[in-house]
Amino acid sequence: MAKINLNELAKAINVAKAMKQKEAETVFTEIYAQQPDLLGSLVTLKQIGYEQSQIQVLLNILLVTHLALQYSGLRIKLVTKEEQKAHLAHYVEHFKAVEKLEGQARETALQEYTDGHKENYLMAYVTRTMFEAGFTELPPSKGKFLIMAGTNIVNSVAGAAALKIGI
Repeated sequence: MAKINLNELAKAINVAKAMKQKEAETVFTEIYAQQPDLLGSLVTLKQIGYEQSQIQVLLNILLVTHLALQYSGLRIKLVTKEEQKAHLAHYVEHFKAVEKLEGQARETALQEYTDGHKENYLMAYVTRTMFEAGFTELPPSKGKFLIMAGTNIVNSVAGAAALKIGI
């Protein structure tokens, strides 16, 4: 069962869009306290040559994800670097299989991955956001790492144990 439903996700998207810089900084302080490795996996993209505008798309995805979890009354347990690597390895294996497909078969496989994901609403939002940001238009050597980082946020949420919180 998904941790984040459509209503919680929609609320998080709207709140994130309306946030002022100072409010976002406060939320990122919470994210850093709860999920330093998830946040760190995005911040380090700057060191390997990604543009701040590309990283900002991923940071916004993390912000929306964090808010949506709060609205669902949940918090996820700490996602370690090792867990992220395991989620990433699983995704890469799927990605390699999909890469071999062509045309409609590839589109169908990608759609099935999104639709069948434990966090299907979040995955759909993240996929659309990365598509709109142009990540799929970048050369594969550049775009795939951004796409993997965004997908890894969703896979980390899906794979992490959830803790109930009061909001």
